[in-house]
Amino acid sequence: MRRVLGIAGLLALSTGCLTFKAEDPPAGGGSGDVSSPDESDPDGDGLSNAEEDSRGTDPFNPDSDGDGVSDGDEVDAGSDPLVAGGSGGGGGSTGGGDTGPVDSDGDGLSDAVEARLGTDPDDADSDDDGLQDGAENTQGTDPLNDDTDGGGVNDFDELSSGTNPWYGGDDVVPDPDAGLPDRDGDGLPDSQEAAHGCDPDDPDSDGDRLSDGAEVKVFGSDPTEVDTDGDGLDDDDEVVLFGTDPALADSDGGGVTDDVELDDGTDPRWPGDDGGVIGAPGPDADHDGLSDDDERHLGTNPQDPDSDHDGLRDRAEVDIGTDPLSQDTDRDGLSDGAEALRWNSDPVDDDTDGDGLTDGVEVQAHNTNPLLADTDGDNLTDAAEVRVHGTRPTDPDTDGGGENDGDEILHGHNPNWAGDDI
Repeated sequence: MRRVLGIAGLLALSTGCLTFKAEDPPAGGGSGDVSSPDESDPDGDGLSNAEEDSRGTDPFNPDSDGDGVSDGDEVDAGSDPLVAGGSGGGGGSTGGGDTGPVDSDGDGLSDAVEARLGTDPDDADSDDDGLQDGAENTQGTDPLNDDTDGGGVNDFDELSSGTNPWYGGDDVVPDPDAGLPDRDGDGLPDSQEAAHGCDPDDPDSDGDRLSDGAEVKVFGSDPTEVDTDGDGLDDDDEVVLFGTDPALADSDGGGVTDDVELDDGTDPRWPGDDGGVIGAPGPDADHDGLSDDDERHLGTNPQDPDSDHDGLRDRAEVDIGTDPLSQDTDRDGLSDGAEALRWNSDPVDDDTDGDGLTDGVEVQAHNTNPLLADTDGDNLTDAAEVRVHGTRPTDPDTDGGGENDGDEILHGHNPNWAGDDI
């Protein structure tokens, strides 16, 4: 029977092997609403700013003491969110001090955290890979998938052998056909070549520079077809040049075929740029609407719902086309959040109304409307009033003489002197 490795055992195991750094374990509650952050609970841990202030916790960190349990969960369980160690430990809470929330299976994750992750609070090793759920959450592997990287070797065995459990390319899977006759040395036994339509004397029956054995056993492609998935890309080019799946025309499943993505300059291995639709499945530690895989591809922080702290969640920025790593995508002096949530101006256009003044200059310097080219309706654009005529763009009759600024200019009058108004 396989022993189940807990956090202490995982640390000991790492001593003599390669150690792979993963993100911190998910913590906090949060909301799936991506339209705007919850101003009363920006870190999504279930405690309002007022509650955080009264308890001394950090309103922008869902796990102030860094023990893997959100501040809200600690408060609900009666433990101290400022004292690490409240994540449970062998056998659950015993009462008194910061003993932590209930941990029924003693795997290092409280029952509340397990409910959020989807793991079994009564089974210390939900995916039966030999690693306790708490150890997987700490190490960053998936406690619901015994083979996180899908490479064919489970997480425990990868950590034991020193390979990377997040990268399937280094998984060494024993070949059940080893030792069988294979006269062309392509990795496909002679007895199986005919079944796949291959030539037992030719290691590459279709001439695509991938051996028959590799096509059948590794890539799942057809060893008799140069372009198995019919996407216009040869199988060997998909494997060697593009890193796409030679057996799938749309490797990332985003709705656009690999050849079209390459022509368009998008990434055929990531669904997030297929027509602007985010689609990578998987955990969303910060509950911002982007999966952790999407965030790693974008370069955003999977532990922070608003990576650039501009007031818009990362998913909302992707949806509207702003840069989730820049507070001011169009560099007009207004943050993306201010443009989208307060002024309704375009955060990817520095001059939304096209009047010649940037949105930031309109709002901050002249108090004009960044959505109206002529804020005061006097038939002069805001920029013309500021830069050409020296009139006030928020007053249709700058000199108060009774004739609006636009008419004065039309009639050759001075809009800054009331004496010539008609």
